[in-house]
Amino acid sequence: MILESLANEVLLDLFEFINGVHLLRAFFDLNSRFNKLLVVHFQRYDIDFRSISKQYFNTICKKHLPLITDRIISLHLSNDDETPDLPNVFLSYGFTLNRFNHLQSLKLYYIRSIDLLNQIINQCRHLTYLRALDMIDCYFLYEKENIRNLINTIWSLPKLTHWNFNRPFSSGMWLEEISIISSSIKYLSIEKTECYFTNLSHLFKYTANLRRISMSIPIDFEDMQFQTIISSIVSLKLIFNGCISSMKNLFQIMPNLRHVTLNITSFHLDGYEWEKILMNYLPKIKIFKLKMNLNYPNFYRKENEINQFLDSFRTYFWIEKHRWFVRYDWNPSD
Repeated sequence: MILESLANEVLLDLFEFINGVHLLRAFFDLNSRFNKLLVVHFQRYDIDFRSISKQYFNTICKKHLPLITDRIISLHLSNDDETPDLPNVFLSYGFTLNRFNHLQSLKLYYIRSIDLLNQIINQCRHLTYLRALDMIDCYFLYEKENIRNLINTIWSLPKLTHWNFNRPFSSGMWLEEISIISSSIKYLSIEKTECYFTNLSHLFKYTANLRRISMSIPIDFEDMQFQTIISSIVSLKLIFNGCISSMKNLFQIMPNLRHVTLNITSFHLDGYEWEKILMNYLPKIKIFKLKMNLNYPNFYRKENEINQFLDSFRTYFWIEKHRWFVRYDWNPSD
């Protein structure tokens, strides 16, 4: 089949499955028909500069990008080994994020400089459509003043609803640098950040309408009572390494939780114990996903004990009332 024999509607449907950068490279200037179709398609445009050659990146920046900045709704900038120093080169062409006035999503990868991050985020302050900001594997030194500027600029973005900060082994102390209340941020993912009691108390104070949060609780999390009820949160994803009482305290301040995903490494409870916790602390729960690590060094000698443990999750509460089912994966090498 000859591609040009396809109807315009079919070609536009095909364009949806092709990365925008590759689409320009393949079809731009083939003929006037394809150019017109590209204009129609790029009314909503996703620019992903990951895994792009330096030569073609330069071509895009010089030839195409100046013509479509006001149509771009999603932008990916990466500083990994495949595209080293790309964000700096991007800015060196004179592009500033405030020119992308219909940008809805910005994803930043492997940026190692807090100064560069501050420069980029500062350019987003007046983007009235920006809803989502992802900062993936962005490593930088903890410099208090720069961190404070960065986090407060993020919290002041007027329409931001989703923020994902995925940085392994990050301490949650930077959360205490927030000094601006965000009424727009509703979905927060910081699950590779170890959050302590004081970090979370401060975060909740300055994030007034938070609905969903993903986070990590360290093994030495303080067993303290929160003073504030966070009624807005309905979804919690938690990597939990603390004690049982700390977990209960956390549940207690989120009475409207409906969706909970737990990964627990520091203790394990049977189905009867979990049933009591869910009934007492999470009365509105609808979806409950739980992963626990159990250590049975002599598996065959303890097979009966394991079966009893599994049976505690096969009661009316689990099977009939909620239709929640349990699976046991045994790794003989552990």
